[in-house]
Amino acid sequence: MMSIEEWTGYGLPEEITDAAIAWLVKLESGEMDEAQHQQFKSWLDAQPEHRWAFEDVSTVWAKSSVVRTSLSPIAIQTAHKPAAAPARISRADLYTLITLAAVFAGVLLGSALQ
Repeated sequence: MMSIEEWTGYGLPEEITDAAIAWLVKLESGEMDEAQHQQFKSWLDAQPEHRWAFEDVSTVWAKSSVVRTSLSPIAIQTAHKPAAAPARISRADLYTLITLAAVFAGVLLGSALQ
């Protein structure tokens, strides 16, 4: 059985998956200017692997919304960095979030089936 680290970006070089995560974080911050959007589009179109990696991490991020929307306001406030500091999420943090989402979804599913 594959671990979440092996599943995310499976078959892709780690640096491409890391770049996809970095772009996702920048996009989610809502603070990209037009030039950065053009850089992202150029990166995405440069290689099919870039699009593959971005779609992979985007899917995982979207599916983890159960955990993100379930966090208390206090946890959300403490997780945000000051506006002056660019938002960054490490690969390890993404894997942790994905794992928490999977556990939380399993608990919800288990509760619903009882």
